[in-house]
Amino acid sequence: MSLLPTVYRLPSTLLVHLRTPLYRNGYALLLSAAASSGLGMVYWLLAAHFYPAATVGLNAAAIAALMLLSGLSQFSLNSALVRFLPEAGGRTPRFIGFTYLVSLAMAVTLGLLFSRGLAWWAPALRSFLEPPIAVLLFTLSIMVWSIFALQDSVLTGLRQTAWVPVENVLVAVGKIVLLW
Repeated sequence: MSLLPTVYRLPSTLLVHLRTPLYRNGYALLLSAAASSGLGMVYWLLAAHFYPAATVGLNAAAIAALMLLSGLSQFSLNSALVRFLPEAGGRTPRFIGFTYLVSLAMAVTLGLLFSRGLAWWAPALRSFLEPPIAVLLFTLSIMVWSIFALQDSVLTGLRQTAWVPVENVLVAVGKIVLLW
């Protein structure tokens, strides 16, 4: 039995496979995760190369805190967006706006609470995040990252997943560029 007919059918089978929205969306999300992870590794390698270890450590701690607070601010609304947006119909803009508003309100609250308790739970970050302008920028960063993370779920819920890797790669490349 020859494999030749199977090889000839492979491109058409692959095209049919990719035309299925479930698979296409899944591959887009997989590509997004792989590209973001790879570019994130490049970011930290370059940061470690160009900056002193203490600076990289403080920034890593601040970013970890930002990511934690952003994750808490999202209230797992990511899953609700993916689940309910496809059937929201005319209520879609209001649903998205409500999830953004809830996440933003929580991001402000958690950012300010975290900044007030720095001496207790993150004393090493006090010099880094204690000035009022730093508190403002840190809180704004939590807000922006919360919306950015929810946006991936909005795009997925709206079946526009092809934009997720584009958006995430652009942000990852932007972070690398900002290292200089």
